[in-house]
Amino acid sequence: MSQCIIDGCEKRVLGRGWCAMHYNRWRKNGDPNKVKQHQNHGLSLIERLMARCDDTGSCWEWTGSADSKGYGRLNLGDTPILVHRASWEAFRGPIPEGMFVCHRCDNPRCFRPEHLFLGDQQMNMDDKMSKKRHRYGVSRGADHGCAKLTEQQVRDIRASSGPSRIIAERFGISGRQVRDIRALKVWKHLT
Repeated sequence: MSQCIIDGCEKRVLGRGWCAMHYNRWRKNGDPNKVKQHQNHGLSLIERLMARCDDTGSCWEWTGSADSKGYGRLNLGDTPILVHRASWEAFRGPIPEGMFVCHRCDNPRCFRPEHLFLGDQQMNMDDKMSKKRHRYGVSRGADHGCAKLTEQQVRDIRASSGPSRIIAERFGISGRQVRDIRALKVWKHLT
């Protein structure tokens, strides 16, 4: 056997009766015929977007790679671009300088043109605040995930008069943190 046993494949055998391509597919996916990633060379931008689209819901969700914040990403040539921005350019036209492509649906993977709108930095921030997607006000003080102190402990630190180093040891924080609490640089929402 010098030819791959997969029907239609005439390449030379590497192992298990398969050519290198089918053997590697078997190693990676457990099946010599399974292809996990299809290349979209030669397709238009719209065709590339729709090839990785899950449109079962109201959003067109990107099923390809995403960044750490959940926004879909793809490469146009050697340039990475956010999918919702690529969608805007493909379906609506160029994005003016300094403008943001914002989501009405608040789904970072969505690239449906009807769910997108253009806005400047202030509009983007106002949209975030109106939809309560901002961090300020939602998780501050003892509710913040990194908080080491309770509100009562902060009040006790402000009421104390001892050296910062001694107070810090008692509460398990740094002397600098004690000074910042006393100077109202942190925990400002407590009076």
